[in-house]
Amino acid sequence: MTIGIDAHNLEGKRTGVGRYLLNLLKNWADFPSENIKFILYFHKEIPQDDFLNNPVFEKKLLNLPFKKSSFLFYFLFLLPFFMRKDRIDVAFFPSYMVPPTFFGKSVLVLHDVAFFAHPDWFPIRYRMPYQIFSYFGAKKSKKIITVSQFSKQEIIKYYKQNPQKILVTPLGVDERFRPINDELLFDETKERYGIKKHFILSLGQVFYRRHVLETISAFKNVADDLPDFQFLIIGKNWLKESLRDIVKKINLELGRDAIIWKEFASDNDLVLLYNSASLSIYLSDYEGFGLPPLEAMACGTPVLSTNQGSLKEVAGDCAIIIRNTGDIEEISKGIVHGITDSILREELIKKGLANVKNYSWKECAIKTLQIIQNC
Repeated sequence: MTIGIDAHNLEGKRTGVGRYLLNLLKNWADFPSENIKFILYFHKEIPQDDFLNNPVFEKKLLNLPFKKSSFLFYFLFLLPFFMRKDRIDVAFFPSYMVPPTFFGKSVLVLHDVAFFAHPDWFPIRYRMPYQIFSYFGAKKSKKIITVSQFSKQEIIKYYKQNPQKILVTPLGVDERFRPINDELLFDETKERYGIKKHFILSLGQVFYRRHVLETISAFKNVADDLPDFQFLIIGKNWLKESLRDIVKKINLELGRDAIIWKEFASDNDLVLLYNSASLSIYLSDYEGFGLPPLEAMACGTPVLSTNQGSLKEVAGDCAIIIRNTGDIEEISKGIVHGITDSILREELIKKGLANVKNYSWKECAIKTLQIIQNC
């Protein structure tokens, strides 16, 4: 059996879908081949990960001979052309969209449908392709994979698809995310990010729905009471406002580098940052799954989150819950509570470590491959 995969999300700095596909492929590389061959199609570059050298993977860079193609040309023309040329049995599209120019069998992954549920959150140049190509892909694909029961219900609601066509494969937590006790490594990592002593962490691309601005204001309100703490934000900014300017202004008002923003951190750094953070914050109104809270729990770090969307499934009673994500005072109290209440912290750490045992990348990879094979 030959499975063709749109693997462009593995290129560059990996977040979201890139990390999802990475973990699937790493596990599939360890499975018995059973006459399965994966053809991975790339747009700009072929990544150099060692596991991709496994003979089960064939890697192809799709580009025009005379110049680099746009993503749209890669997606609409090159990808369908080479999938047909290579005579794949089924195509796996892990990132929301299927080209309308592809007419073979396909399995589509819809991690969430925020661009239908909350279209006002997205600029039209991003929203329209996702709406058009995901709706087409959902209608045409043999199966739709999603990552939570919440997302399944959203897909049924907005795409009007047969529930039996939609299969849930919860994500996993990479084994590298685990409790570590190495103060020297922590200090070295914190120094690289400008952290002097203690800090709270917010990880994930910065969208309005994740209430990073409200969290910044909440931290500002308690910063004088927590002089040894800083707030580290990691994630690309998708807000209209300049996050850099906001951070600079508040730090000037506070008279110290209380808030630090970085666009990206490697997985190796993330493990150490989770471990050395006093609290991990993930306040989102809408997520298809929500991996950062689980990664923090796996590292033994208490979490401040919400019970909205899929986070009710993922975090459950293992986190401090903010009921109103727009209430800065409630967020401020949650931050202080999560840092200073030692009994609560111990309870959350214990519950969190037990919770992450329910999420395995190996199980996710097994179920996903079975769905693809059954097509």
